[in-house]
Amino acid sequence: MASLALMFASCIREELPNINMDITGVSSVEGANADGIVKTTIQENGITLYADMTKADLTNLNLDVTTSKGASWSYVDVKITKTDYPYEYGGQTYMLTRIDTTVVGEISAPKDFTQTRYIKVVSAAEGLHEDDKLTQKVIDSQNSGFIGWEKDGKRSKEYVEGAHLYKIWSVDVLPAGIPVNLSFDNWASITGTEYQQPYEFVQDNKGQNIKVNVWSSTNASIALMSKTNPLVLFGARPTDDVAPVREGENKSALLLTSNDIRYTNSVQRPFLAGCCFIGEFDGSDTGALTCTHVGLPFNKMPEKLCFWYKYLPMNIEDPNSNPFGYKFTVPGIEDYIGKEDKGFIRAVLYRADGNNKWLNGESIRDVNNEDVVAYAEFVPQGKVTAYTKQEVEFKYVKQCNESDLANWKYNLALYFASSLDGFRFICGANMNEQITGSGYGKQMGTMLYIDEMEIKCK
Repeated sequence: MASLALMFASCIREELPNINMDITGVSSVEGANADGIVKTTIQENGITLYADMTKADLTNLNLDVTTSKGASWSYVDVKITKTDYPYEYGGQTYMLTRIDTTVVGEISAPKDFTQTRYIKVVSAAEGLHEDDKLTQKVIDSQNSGFIGWEKDGKRSKEYVEGAHLYKIWSVDVLPAGIPVNLSFDNWASITGTEYQQPYEFVQDNKGQNIKVNVWSSTNASIALMSKTNPLVLFGARPTDDVAPVREGENKSALLLTSNDIRYTNSVQRPFLAGCCFIGEFDGSDTGALTCTHVGLPFNKMPEKLCFWYKYLPMNIEDPNSNPFGYKFTVPGIEDYIGKEDKGFIRAVLYRADGNNKWLNGESIRDVNNEDVVAYAEFVPQGKVTAYTKQEVEFKYVKQCNESDLANWKYNLALYFASSLDGFRFICGANMNEQITGSGYGKQMGTMLYIDEMEIKCK
């Protein structure tokens, strides 16, 4: 399930007309082994490079980029602030988040990429042309947080005669390879938001632990909705209700919760599953599912997915049965109404150099996908009130090329959702009792607990 913020954004997204500030390529040069960078992704406002930590040194890495014809670029320091503002669309008011990026100053080419770096790209064409009426509109929209005007070294959100457009790109270098032990003990607050996201540690070639943000979730969506209805819970959050093998320790587990979102000024969809996956969002794709890039480079052959879990499902309600008379169209939900919810846990090994560069929230379910090599799937169902250990074997549907695997030609995807059909907005959740005054204390949706996960490999 992708961020609903992206669905809202699709209503107002426009391309910048005729003025290009794109980064078109990335290369590693002196200071890093050429084989150290195993995968590069370029998205709307950001670049992510994945490095084999046995070969690359993130504290001594030189990067070069290519840009649109005629554009110039430089490294900069930035300050990022986020503010909420109302957006009117289709008779509804949505609270969106505006991201404002202030360029603190230009810097020389950095060497240490253990932290996020930023690149400013200045357009070759100057000024606002008669046929470019959308340009300032895009600058003013919430999609343009990394875009502004620049003239004589001064930057502004408002056009002045003779100014060039500039765009800020983030640059992150992350270790390739997903940790095979996932404890869900480590959570970080996301800057400018009210939610947390889990993170992991991997070791570099010096044996030092490096924090890696490999997880994404539906929390960005919930952050928007909670502004109009505080009863909505974050779909992915830490809990101190942990597996019995770790009781008594200061540990955390992952809790995914489905939500009834009918009363959050978001009447497009009635329910939202709590979802957590390894991968990233593509901000340039406004599709509700295709914007999720599920999976990261992996160079081991998985055999089993092992974990502890609990499952507390709710029945699936008729979304049109609500005290405010809101109406929803959810294809196929009539076959689910009154039935108990089910969960979804899936791991997939797939070729990342085939026709599908990424799996997404929908294609990860397709066992016939031509690039899928192996998968492990478990569907939690029925009330499981005590933590239970589960081991799921990977089923290989195609032969894995071990040489290509060792050279990072494969991705491993992990995708967990509190509701099996949450990607179609069918979930066990009901906020009617809370809306009519029963209080904050009751479970509002299906809950899936996951703890102490291990990917056993050959």
